[in-house]
Amino acid sequence: MSETSASERGRVSVEAPGTVPGRGGRGARLGFAVLLGVGFAVLVMLFVLASRHAFGGNSDDATLVLEGQSMSSGHLALQGWALSFDSFWTLDVPFYAVAVGLLGVGQDLFNVVPAFIAALVVVTGVWMIRMGRRDLASLIGASAVIALLALPGPDLAYFLLQAGWHVTTALCCLLAFVGISRSPSRWGLAIAAVLIAAGLLGDLLTLTLVVIPTLVAGAVCARRQGSWRAGRGHLAVVAGGIGLAVCVRLVAMAIGTYSIGSRSVLAAPSQLLTNIEAVPNRLGGLFGVTGIVDGLASSPAPLQVARAALLVLVIGAVAASVIDIARALGPRSRPPGSACEDWRVDDLLVIAVGCDVGSFVLFGTDSNVSLTRYLLPGFIFAAVLSGRALARLIRKRQSLNPRVLALAAVIVVALCAVDFALDSLGAAAPQEARQLSTFLMSRHLRAGIGDYWSSSVVSVDTGGSVVVRPVDLNPSGTLVRYEKQTTKAWYSGQSFQFFIYDTADNWFNVNGAAAVKTFGKPSRIYSVGTYRVLEWPHTLRISS
Repeated sequence: MSETSASERGRVSVEAPGTVPGRGGRGARLGFAVLLGVGFAVLVMLFVLASRHAFGGNSDDATLVLEGQSMSSGHLALQGWALSFDSFWTLDVPFYAVAVGLLGVGQDLFNVVPAFIAALVVVTGVWMIRMGRRDLASLIGASAVIALLALPGPDLAYFLLQAGWHVTTALCCLLAFVGISRSPSRWGLAIAAVLIAAGLLGDLLTLTLVVIPTLVAGAVCARRQGSWRAGRGHLAVVAGGIGLAVCVRLVAMAIGTYSIGSRSVLAAPSQLLTNIEAVPNRLGGLFGVTGIVDGLASSPAPLQVARAALLVLVIGAVAASVIDIARALGPRSRPPGSACEDWRVDDLLVIAVGCDVGSFVLFGTDSNVSLTRYLLPGFIFAAVLSGRALARLIRKRQSLNPRVLALAAVIVVALCAVDFALDSLGAAAPQEARQLSTFLMSRHLRAGIGDYWSSSVVSVDTGGSVVVRPVDLNPSGTLVRYEKQTTKAWYSGQSFQFFIYDTADNWFNVNGAAAVKTFGKPSRIYSVGTYRVLEWPHTLRISS
């Protein structure tokens, strides 16, 4: 009897040091679900506040709201729209369609929808660490994701909580990785294929974030298990996802969908080295140890220590996963059954991190700090990977005291929470077009045209009471429809009352001179801050 007891105690200490006894049953699952729901709701509210503090919204954000409005009106395939390779048709836009249906068009959607999506990413990351385990190690690992993603510093909040900056793409990737890792489950593979298709249809970055990592991870999997058959699931998922995406696109084109405009998506050779050199600083900004966005406050030095500790954790987790893959590519060895799912997910995550950095280098066409958004999915993947690696290390090393580590985790989370509160929960960022919106409504000017950055943001900011459609210059220098981020329905058969442009941002020379050349001398010119509003005694028309 004593020998059996000792054996049982040994098994517990090896498998899960610091295990919290689980009560199991329906009651425990229900309690966890309620706790998760409450936490999710609180996180969304905090993210909404942080989002309002981080930025005031612009026409890129507004375009997604207007795409969602179009979809909620029944144009499910976005017929007549002209978009780019990152149209977000099957990613962000459905969220906006639901939000428009529930709340209507308004500036609040600039913040509510990104906050909801970011909260989903956090919950998914925590779930990927837990993965059926209820021990203290899982809680400590989850705390890393909470500190990194749920309590972002100012620069990360700026990128994480903006619309259309590949956060939904990252969410889609995480869920696909889980499905791929459960290769014995056909349902898992089928769901992963659907997610890959959705990603490819909405954001071509999915090619480097999921497709390439899955193929590489499949090859690693085959090497790990000493059989090419082990990687069949990875290949099948990629083939199925690409095939489904092509079929959906062809059907959508047959019934009428958006067109994809041509633009340069690859960095010039001279820009590649600049991008490589910028990677450490940009990643440092996302971690909160450097500042990269002008106008955002930096964290106090004592709080940056916690951010630096998380950076060290992530670097260690990524390095450990890379080393593990390198070892797997050496002598063939089968991993223990209990660890099988762990290495499958971790291989996908770490390879995707590397591919994401490559995406930033290849697709960063200039040095604009906004292109840091290409590094955001990789940051999310690395955060989840670090939490999983930390939990696994605690289970593996009996010399580590889980309770001491839990205390350290609580301290780090608390410091990040203070940093988050100080830097992200202040006054709302100014909406630069708000003064213009108020002026147009007071003058009963309801329909107009303007430069891109002065247009769609007004349409959303006023809840559709004033609509302003973006225009561009044709080769002869007169104003025509802007054939990106717009739909034909905005121009065909429509008449306009005014033209607006921003004197502080001469966007591709869409200005007063171009308007005069197109429509003649205006009867009135109003100054609204840096904006100019031009009126004519006749209505204006723009070719669609």
